[in-house]
Amino acid sequence: MMSGLAKHVPSPSEPINDISGSKEALGIDLVYDDEEAIPLLLQVIQEEIKSRGLLPRLTPFNKAQDCVREGARVIAFLSGKSLLVVPDDIRFRAFQHIAQNAASLVCLTSCGIVEGRDPDGAITAGLLRTIGSENPITRYLSIDIDADRFNTNEPGLVQCILDQESAIQQGYIDETETDTEDREFVWQNECLYVSRVVQDPGFQGYSEVIQAPKTCGTSRTRLGSDPVRADFETPGVLSSLYFKPYKALWRPLPPDWIDIKVVAVGLNWKDVGLTSGRFDGSNLSSEYTGIIIAIGSIVTDLAVGDNVYGTGKGHFGNFTRQKAETTHRLQTGDNLVEMATMPLVYMTAVYAFENLAHLQRGQTVLIQSATGGLGLAAIQFARAKGAEVFATVGTADKAKFLVDMMKVPKSHIFSSREQSDLPRAAKMTKKGGFDVILSSSKGDMLYASIKALAPLGHITDVGRIDVTDARATGLELFQMGATFSSFDLSILLDSDPSLGGKLLQTVDKHYRNGSIGPIRPFRAIDVSKLDQALLEFSKGTHIGKFVVTYLDLNTMVRFMPGPRAVRFQAEACYIVTGGFGGLGQSMIGWMGAHGARYLVALSRRGIDSPGARAFIGSMKRRGIEVQAVTCDVGKREQVNRVIADVAASRPLRGIIHSAVSYLDISFEKVSIERWRESLVAKVDGTKNLHEATTAIPLDFFVMSTSIESICALATQSAYTAANNFQDYFARYRRRLGLPATAISFGFINDVGPLSTNSITVDLFARNKVLTIPEHQFLALLELALLNDQAQGTPGATSWLGQKEDPLSAANMITCMDPAALAAKKLDEEEEAGIQSTMYDQAIKAGPEGVANTADLVKRGITSTVAEMLFIDPLGVNASKSIAGHGVDSLIAAEMRNWFHQAFGANISMLELLDARTSISELWESIASAAVKTGADVTAAQN
Repeated sequence: MMSGLAKHVPSPSEPINDISGSKEALGIDLVYDDEEAIPLLLQVIQEEIKSRGLLPRLTPFNKAQDCVREGARVIAFLSGKSLLVVPDDIRFRAFQHIAQNAASLVCLTSCGIVEGRDPDGAITAGLLRTIGSENPITRYLSIDIDADRFNTNEPGLVQCILDQESAIQQGYIDETETDTEDREFVWQNECLYVSRVVQDPGFQGYSEVIQAPKTCGTSRTRLGSDPVRADFETPGVLSSLYFKPYKALWRPLPPDWIDIKVVAVGLNWKDVGLTSGRFDGSNLSSEYTGIIIAIGSIVTDLAVGDNVYGTGKGHFGNFTRQKAETTHRLQTGDNLVEMATMPLVYMTAVYAFENLAHLQRGQTVLIQSATGGLGLAAIQFARAKGAEVFATVGTADKAKFLVDMMKVPKSHIFSSREQSDLPRAAKMTKKGGFDVILSSSKGDMLYASIKALAPLGHITDVGRIDVTDARATGLELFQMGATFSSFDLSILLDSDPSLGGKLLQTVDKHYRNGSIGPIRPFRAIDVSKLDQALLEFSKGTHIGKFVVTYLDLNTMVRFMPGPRAVRFQAEACYIVTGGFGGLGQSMIGWMGAHGARYLVALSRRGIDSPGARAFIGSMKRRGIEVQAVTCDVGKREQVNRVIADVAASRPLRGIIHSAVSYLDISFEKVSIERWRESLVAKVDGTKNLHEATTAIPLDFFVMSTSIESICALATQSAYTAANNFQDYFARYRRRLGLPATAISFGFINDVGPLSTNSITVDLFARNKVLTIPEHQFLALLELALLNDQAQGTPGATSWLGQKEDPLSAANMITCMDPAALAAKKLDEEEEAGIQSTMYDQAIKAGPEGVANTADLVKRGITSTVAEMLFIDPLGVNASKSIAGHGVDSLIAAEMRNWFHQAFGANISMLELLDARTSISELWESIASAAVKTGADVTAAQN
């Protein structure tokens, strides 16, 4: 959701001049900053007030505590120190006095906050939201004017200010906006505007793309030079193959890994099984040749630019990332397409014949399915070991190929489909059976193959169909001391990568001495025809190998771009403020997973826990350098020093400012010192980070704020004011042409200490604010980063009011559930309305209605306490105080609003939290006071 503007059309009703006839109501205090000249707008308003028959009283801030009386109507002209960004004690105390004693308060600022001119003016609007929740009796209103130091005398503006000031005396609600009571306005372009939170269709569209990538659609696109990988819209359906961004390669390169630009990939039966869905796996391809483009920090025997071949999990991507020890350097003159036929099949043959069967010179070996890539490799390697080779094939053409091209005697070739051929083949050996069998058969054929072994023979199953299906084989077959083994090379290499390196070295040694060579014939197929190659391979009619090539960057592939995603630059540095709490670690870890390799975490305490040190260590093992710097972002000299140090070492490309200070106390009790301390992180820190980086080309400048600034929770005045400042500071940066986004979050329910704090959990539940898990928080953070980089939202659709308020793109609001909020408002209004009606009727009964009035108040208080504490109403004890039930100042402030709405009662925080006042005493006091007031009104009317 976005925050935008809507024109405010004033009601045609006549202005209200006087509602009570009291001395205070007949006059309006015009409070201004005494350090500056009396502004032009104040002078014009002063004259207009006189013309309306009221008395304007000019009051400088330094006299406000003496001059502004209880029940006063106040219009305050805020500028300079009175904006409360850096107030002095006199102005701060004066503002507290006015807020606590005035019957109404209209705060005027002259900052042009919506146009991004001076975000300092946003402090007041945020503050008024909170004190309005804390003090429901006083009516507050703010208007920010796009004019320099109130230097304007526009008649329309003057009329609007006084009309709004008059309207709030009766709690006037604008009839042009159904059930909406506006308290914040801006004046610009000769019109009064109000803010509205509106839905951004782009957010919704982006969310749908993340959850269901197919909605993106595919298109034929050049392969290009960006990392892509294959995937399937429907697993197992080859025609649904497409390519997408290879995001796994965005992550930092681990110290012992290398990145390779792929030239060719060999196809194997396991790959077909993975792509068809017959096997479960996290990869689609298993071998490659290519050129090294990056090496990890501890890799010493390979270099960028080396031609290499090797095995490892891949996804038919044009780039791959592999452990350095499973890769071997090629020599000048080696053909990279030919060499892609070798790694997996020869390593399988080496492991089967050397590591397992210990094949010796002069022994006999039977190779089943001998015209496939593995079969041809096994023939060459068995001959290199001096063994006598027998083979099985499925067709006469394949038998002829072995005779003509591989020089296998025709008498040594048998059918792979006839079980009766196996005993006949065994009888041709001196031992009446084979010393070694490399088997790809299953079922009865596998059973017959075992029977064809010589005493002490060894059969190695590489087909593994019966093994994976857990079929049984009779042990009587092994009475002659035969050995059975079965393996999947990819599983072996997962558990022992160093084994892969040794096997590949053995393959390379035999290749260099001429005893083995590339698999021939092979068929090179462009990657654009990958689906056709897989389909052809799966038929099993081919001889030799298929090789997928990536030589033509202009080849067209079916591509699905997917949602836009953040990709951090590997050589750049990024700053995150706020320390190493749960959310801090979450953000830093996520950034590392998306390509960031150098991060600087700023906090006042630095590394202050074993958990933080362990986290930094874990990031280092992933190849990500996280530097913890002790820095108070509220101190300009410290921020300048850190930014200079970072920028001197490597490019600084982005800042996530999440530092915060909390202050849980009602505004009337806040000291100026606590107020300043609570603003420092978000206000001073934001300004300092901005000023230190204005000359640096950042990709993003993201500030995390809170949905609390909209909900306006009581006792959170400084926090709400600071959040509102950041919301408008984002507009300020955008106006300067700099990236900036302020994104408001709700309650993250599974990270950090607050996630287990019952008071916080209940607070958000009562206010119907959405809570989100960590992964959703990170997804929303990504939206904010993309919003900065695009200077707009990730979706292509604009939102209502964007044209009138283009800088609204700087603000993103999350965790709001309009339906739940509307239902909550309706329920509260209906309940309060029923309570109020019954209450009024009881009061009209006079002294005889005291009992009924008390009973109504009793039931109202009991149900409200129970609802706010999430307990059964029967658990509320009337003999105990409200504080005795666990009600704190935050809940008490919410209850004050309810008392005022339901009963019109002005109960102070001291009364509500007085441990000596029981609930029964409280309701009796409210009832008695109401009945007395009703009697006084009746007497006055008579």
